[in-house]
Parts: sequence; C-alpha cells; structure tokens
Amino acid sequence: MELQPGVQDAAGAAGLQDVPRAEARTGSLEVIVVSYRAPELLRGCLASLGRALQGRPGEARVWVVDNASGEPTVSMVRREFPWVRLIENQENRGFAAANNQAIERCRADYLLLLNPDTEISRQAIDRLAGLLDREPGAAAVGPRLLGPDGSVQVSAWRFPGVRSALASWSNLTRLLPGALARGAGLRGPEYPPGEEPRRVDWISGACLLARRAAVREVGPLDERFFMYAEETDWCKRFAEAGWAVWHQPRAEVTHRVGGSTGEEGPASLLQRTRFHRSEYLYFEKHRGRPAAVLLWCLRLLLAGSNWLRWTLQARWSGDAASRSRAARFRGSMTALWRVARGG
Repeated sequence: MELQPGVQDAAGAAGLQDVPRAEARTGSLEVIVVSYRAPELLRGCLASLGRALQGRPGEARVWVVDNASGEPTVSMVRREFPWVRLIENQENRGFAAANNQAIERCRADYLLLLNPDTEISRQAIDRLAGLLDREPGAAAVGPRLLGPDGSVQVSAWRFPGVRSALASWSNLTRLLPGALARGAGLRGPEYPPGEEPRRVDWISGACLLARRAAVREVGPLDERFFMYAEETDWCKRFAEAGWAVWHQPRAEVTHRVGGSTGEEGPASLLQRTRFHRSEYLYFEKHRGRPAAVLLWCLRLLLAGSNWLRWTLQARWSGDAASRSRAARFRGSMTALWRVARGG
C-alpha cells in the first residue's frame, strides 16, 4: 500500500488479523472515520463499531484518518483498537481531504463515512446497507440521527437555493402560512419527519453510506470544502449524474452534534468563517457567481441588522443575553468579511 508523504499507515499484519467481520451481503463494507482532537468521542465511536461489526462473516475494514490530533489520540487507537487501519496526517487537512485519503484506498462496494462523535449499531448498518442492496440506483443513504437524550435531529434536506436560504435565515417560513410560503417558493430546507425510507436531496455527512460505483463515477469529495457543505455538494453531483440519495429513518445513529470539530465551541470564529466560505463555494459552483454574491450580501445585511438590533437593546436594557446575541452577529459579520477578503 503506497502512502502519501507525511502519512503513516499504523495497521500492522497482526492487527489486521483481528479486524471485525461484516455480514455477507450484496455489498462489502469499509468504514472511514476522520478524527480531530476528540479522543474520547473517537473511543466511543470505535467501540460501537467494534460491537456492530463483531462476529459478522466477511471482512469490514475500518479506517481512521487523524488530522494531527497528537499522540494521545494516536496511541489510544493503536492500543485499544488494533484492528483499525490508522492514517496519521501531520496537519489538519480538513474533512473532505482526509476522507478522500481513505476512499482512494477502499475496495469495498459500500463506504461508510462516520463522524467520531457518533455511535452506531449493527442494526443501523444492516438497514443502511439493506437499502442500497434493494435500490441499485441509490448512490448514498443516511440514517435518522438522534441526540444522546434520544431527541431527533434533522438529517435530510432539500438542496439550498437563494430563496429558501433567505426564508430560513429570516424566519419567513415560520411567519408566513404554510401554503403562502410554499407558493412563494419559500420552503424551509429540512424535510419533515417521516417513518418510511424516502428519496431526498442530501443527507448529513455525520453518517453516510455511499456506493463505491457511484463514487467512481462522480469522483470523491471536493477538497475545496475544508469542512461544511462537502456532503451537500457530493449529493448534488450524485443527482446530476442520475443517482438517487435516500434517507432511512429506520436506521438510528446517536450523534453528539459539534463534537468532531475540535474547535473552541460551535460558535468559534474559525468555524463560522469555514461555514460561510463553504456556503459561498457551493452556491458559486452550482448556482453561479451572481447567486453566490447575492447570498453573501443577504447574509451580511441580515447579520448587520441583527447586530444593530441586539446592540441597541443591550444598551437600553443592559441584559447579558442581548450582549451575547450582539456578539454572535458581530462574529458572523467578521467571518463574512474574511470570506470576502479570501481569508
């Protein structure tokens, strides 16, 4: 196996003999987990994978691509999960690029992309793979995501457009009656909850099972997306190539939202900048530069108006909640300016 410079494959021959086995089915399976400074979450994820794959006939290789988390994470994986194939990066290459490092080494029919802040069961894997078995035109399928408390998280969306994005940001979908909002093309991006498998536009990358034949056709993840929107872009490319994307709510996966970013909380300026940059790139790629510029302007206008509103309210009332909201929208404005400057 050839490795890229700066990448180490930590799976030895003895470790590979202990790789958990996967149930024989139409499609063989490989699992990819990208980690970044979340060793405890990664431990829980890999432990759940070990239980889910144990005792099943047929090899299921598990890859961990670590984005320079440091020795504690690497040592933990080697010591506690010797059946994992470990790729060590000397820098944080981002979610898309790190996944691609493993994707290019995979030979199985099905590729399971899994966040380290998830925990998965054998039943969930079986139901996701079963849908791809039954639907040969499906490129990818995602599960229902649950919080640690059992609450249902949104895990399937419609492709974003300028009108739907504006409606979502400005809460027009909540303020207008449903029929009026739909007639104006102001549907929210989320699909309403359902209990049956269905075709959707795109699914969460926290847990995504992809058909390798479809990946070979459209290509791997676009590495220009450091993080955020890479799965949206992938699903869009699947759709443009004639493949379907499915949501399987009968497969349930626990997801600790935001735990896999390894940053200073979900509202960090770096994360905001990466989110807005990926959003701009997606619209530029699939909707054209005028749409991307319009989107950026609308984002800045809404962030600025909200910053002004909460700043004035904080000065008037002096309450901490208003100051916090003002700071959050000021952070959004800063992130948007960074995107405009190419930073």
